[in-house]
Amino acid sequence: MISTKVKTNQIQTPEINDAIYQAPTEDRLISLSNDIRINGLINPIRVSKDLFIYDGNTRFKAIKLLGYDEIEVIINEDLLSNTEEFSRLIISANNQRVKSSKDLLREIQVSINPLEYEKRKLILNGDFVDLDSITGSLKADRNISSIKDDLIKSIIDIIVDYQEYLPLTVRAIHYILLDKNVLTNNKKKDSVYKNDRSSYSGLSNLLTKLRINKIIKYEWIRDDGRTLYKNRGFDSAERYIDYEVDKMFTNYYRDIQQTQEAYNIIFCEKETLRPILEKLTRKYGIPIAFIKGGSSLTIRYNFIKDWEHSGSKKIINAMVLSDFDPAGYRIKDTLIGSIESDFMKELEGVKLNAYHIGITQKQITKYNLYSDLDAKESDKNFIDFVKVTGSLKAYELDALKPNQLLNEVEEAIQNCIDMELINDEIIKYNDDLDIIETMRKKFQMVLSS
Repeated sequence: MISTKVKTNQIQTPEINDAIYQAPTEDRLISLSNDIRINGLINPIRVSKDLFIYDGNTRFKAIKLLGYDEIEVIINEDLLSNTEEFSRLIISANNQRVKSSKDLLREIQVSINPLEYEKRKLILNGDFVDLDSITGSLKADRNISSIKDDLIKSIIDIIVDYQEYLPLTVRAIHYILLDKNVLTNNKKKDSVYKNDRSSYSGLSNLLTKLRINKIIKYEWIRDDGRTLYKNRGFDSAERYIDYEVDKMFTNYYRDIQQTQEAYNIIFCEKETLRPILEKLTRKYGIPIAFIKGGSSLTIRYNFIKDWEHSGSKKIINAMVLSDFDPAGYRIKDTLIGSIESDFMKELEGVKLNAYHIGITQKQITKYNLYSDLDAKESDKNFIDFVKVTGSLKAYELDALKPNQLLNEVEEAIQNCIDMELINDEIIKYNDDLDIIETMRKKFQMVLSS
């Protein structure tokens, strides 16, 4: 045996190897070539005296992708490729490189990263927004007047500052702009952005132009109520298989509320806040129901079924998010009243707690929230609203900035749950991911072999 450098084009791949063993996939070769480029060839290729490979055919194919002119090999000077011994050594080399199941599991588990699992889950569910950095000045465009430069810069600043909450609604951007003293027209010093129909309409039109002209991405702005249902299948069975393999074992959520004494749920008046609130509801494993102006019987029934599925716990904590107006401030009481009335038998012996967690008068003062919306006198709850709150103004949930909303909701959640039990469940969740990712990679290895 001698170790020496040999020109790559002199080395031969024996036909018997390809006849016995399936060719490596392109992904496998790319991965292996990258590993060799970074770490070098840890296991040298072994060849016969006439330079035919008997150990390292896949490694050699990966090396060829790198374009190396010559490589270090070990030459067996007592071996020729046309002998029975050569064929025996090829089979022996492949047998010896097959790892045990325990070895494979250990290799897979070392590479498992729970954060990568969560990111892949978000991407496949369409909830991950990859924000490209916005640098330099905007290109002049005949469709967007330069008098909007101050407003455009402020919009882009908002997108960058609130990128973890994307996509944002037009309403959310509107309320954030109210704090910025932004000019809607650079040539008019009195054209400050206001909480009125003219400013809001102008913002909506400008966001449309910014997306059409590819200054910001379409996906960064949320537009609820207008949905495209593709109803399109796959163009081939192969494409469908690829899709399922990518998605395989990716939607696991552990019920980290299962050891809690109480069943916890959030009722929210506005579904436009779903992308923001789900950052928390998924983190804590808490169900959330969107109820518009009030709950329907279907929502209340589904809530009861989920409560029963969780073990019919003897304590229920219902956290309510609603606008601060004559209709919104009553939602908590009417919701709980309806639930108790409709499901009296099911809830016998159950303590039902209800908390109005936003928008509250305390939050209006705390965040110095602005509103020029008058409470509707035509609402049947107007007199009670004024009597209880002392306010003639109304405030929308959107008036809370995303980070303010999440801080308030998270504080409310933590007041309702046992964090020590949650942390124990999170540890178990990460252990679950070890099992799931191990199984996923084993399946992928089988399917790609």
